[in-house]
Amino acid sequence: MRKNVPNKPDKIQPKILIYRHKLPNGGYTEFQLDERIRGNQVAVEFGFPNETLQNWRASSRECGEIVGIPHFQDGDVNFYIRREVIEYVEEHTFRKKKSDTSDSSDSSDRSHQNTNVYKIKDKKNKHTT
Repeated sequence: MRKNVPNKPDKIQPKILIYRHKLPNGGYTEFQLDERIRGNQVAVEFGFPNETLQNWRASSRECGEIVGIPHFQDGDVNFYIRREVIEYVEEHTFRKKKSDTSDSSDSSDRSHQNTNVYKIKDKKNKHTT
């Protein structure tokens, strides 16, 4: 535990933002939507592994067309615009609705209702699964 040192402020932890699909714009403000974020922040907020983002960037360079989330590079750092990430997630996510279940009276196991499934572009066959 850290001792209180006079004239030295405590470190303030940055607020971790999380995408909430049920809220409009994912629960972000307009300023936050236009913000540039790094790949590791995309991984934390949206659940995309860094390896997936790296594979999409490599595939985009090889194919000459955008694969995955649109990104841009500033020096050695890859940035994503949060609004484009949200648009990608909303376009490529399937959510089960309560009416999709065969027996809606069974409320014992509802963990499957919040499952997100992402479509990933297959660069060999040029189709999505």
